[in-house]
Amino acid sequence: MKTLTPLNYALLGLLNRTPLTGYEMMQVFETTPLGGYSSSPGAIYPALKKLRQSGLVAVSGDGTSGRGDALAITPDGKAALKAWLLAPLLVKAGGIDLSGQMLKFTFTGDLLTRRQQMAFLNRLEKAITRAIDALAASRERMRDTLTSHDLLAVEAGLLQYRAAADWCALARQTLSKGK
Repeated sequence: MKTLTPLNYALLGLLNRTPLTGYEMMQVFETTPLGGYSSSPGAIYPALKKLRQSGLVAVSGDGTSGRGDALAITPDGKAALKAWLLAPLLVKAGGIDLSGQMLKFTFTGDLLTRRQQMAFLNRLEKAITRAIDALAASRERMRDTLTSHDLLAVEAGLLQYRAAADWCALARQTLSKGK
């Protein structure tokens, strides 16, 4: 598998915690914040098939538990997940993919050291601060050409980034207390 999608990483992250069936993974997606990713069989099962074909997940057990075929992450899958968690933050022209970063953070507690988790939060907060500065500067440069709706949309983006920066500080504070 050349490039893994956020859904692939979400599946690897779940399987890193415990072996699950496809149905159990769909239930997790339907009942948690991971619901932003498709919980449909048409998305989950093809993604799991590709992960199996790539050797990143494998059938766990003999399938006689009555649960169907549970899947577990392989050492290669764990390595791919960890590499993704440690990869540099990509900031695109459209800004920071905050939902993608929250997905990453969800699984940092499972594979990364506390120091690596704090480094992740520091990198994210710095990127968010740069995004806030860039968006605010852009707003000021273009203020006279933007409509009220444009300005309100920019303000919404700034508010989201500021909330994410506040969350980074909260997460760092909580983790530094060992929780």
